[in-house]
Amino acid sequence: MARFLILAFAAALLAGCVEGYKLVSPERTRVVNAFSVVPQTSWNRSIHGRVESWTLDGPGLQELRFVAGLDNGDRLFPTRGFAEPAKEAPAFRDTMTPIEIAEFVAASYSQAGAHEFRTRNLRPAKFGPDDGFRFDFSFATEGGLEWDGFAVGIVRSKRLYLAQFSAIRLHFFERDREAVERLVGTIRWET
Repeated sequence: MARFLILAFAAALLAGCVEGYKLVSPERTRVVNAFSVVPQTSWNRSIHGRVESWTLDGPGLQELRFVAGLDNGDRLFPTRGFAEPAKEAPAFRDTMTPIEIAEFVAASYSQAGAHEFRTRNLRPAKFGPDDGFRFDFSFATEGGLEWDGFAVGIVRSKRLYLAQFSAIRLHFFERDREAVERLVGTIRWET
């Protein structure tokens, strides 16, 4: 299993902010009190502060992460448990451009243990009704397992909102991509 997934989960457990996985029904569902989505099938979700992790088959196979409102100085992953003492995990800045946010995501995943994290195809995209950005990415785990993914995001009221989907390239990414695209297309602000 990917080192960064294990470490991120362990860090959240240590911080005492993990709610166990619960089933999400295929109906409009609020995501961390910021926006809502409509899944077409049941998912399992776990809430970690302002981040929700959704999975169909387990976080070691695929994960849909919703990041709901990172503030200036916040990190994408909790730093406790895996940040190297000499190198602090990158922090979000509300002045970041979409290019810088893609670099922030790449640096965050790399700091958390992903190998050869690459972003590509940055382009404008809708986040709910608003104009945001989107990029594709890929990385490998320490054991060489290859993952593909995409992120759709926006900076709104100086906060970063993201929907990030990643899955093992072999089978899971292509199997689940269309359903996740439809789900992300249903984002509606609730705040």
